[in-house]
Amino acid sequence: MQYAVIPTQLGAQLKALRLAQQVSVAEVADYMQISSSRVWGIERNPLAIKLHQFYLLMTALGAEVHPFPDLETLRPMLIEARRSTGLTQARFGQMVGVTQSRIAHIESDPAHISMDLFLKVLASLRMRLFIGQHVYREPAAALRNRVGANAEPALLADQPTVTSALQPVALALPAAGLFLQAPLN
Repeated sequence: MQYAVIPTQLGAQLKALRLAQQVSVAEVADYMQISSSRVWGIERNPLAIKLHQFYLLMTALGAEVHPFPDLETLRPMLIEARRSTGLTQARFGQMVGVTQSRIAHIESDPAHISMDLFLKVLASLRMRLFIGQHVYREPAAALRNRVGANAEPALLADQPTVTSALQPVALALPAAGLFLQAPLN
């Protein structure tokens, strides 16, 4: 299953991913070291969370983020994407609706920006964000509860269940900077 992240549907997409992975709210809360009510709040309004929390949630659910697999690769990829468009930080900031100094801060430390701002940055770069799985990976939240608190999320290489080749089918609405996609099974 893979979803193109749609800002107005992200909460429902996260909940659907959690349910598909058969991970409870309590397991996610335990893994992220937050309350269950906070997890429900994230599912209701995920655009308010910080990017590092989003990546932690994806790990808890055993999900992947494309085209930015982790926060370490995000920073250089964002800088390169902006530079490849020929935009200065000041001009790009105008497109996103923030100052040049805020763009500099985003490029130096993207982990602490909100999902809302991150998705605006991606829309301005005409990039899409996808969440889901190509190869089954045990959700870290469930894995931690099954084998102990010190368990690390791991790719189950012994018996991976490979889904069919996922070919995202997206409908671009460039005027609004939105992309629609049905979940792929």
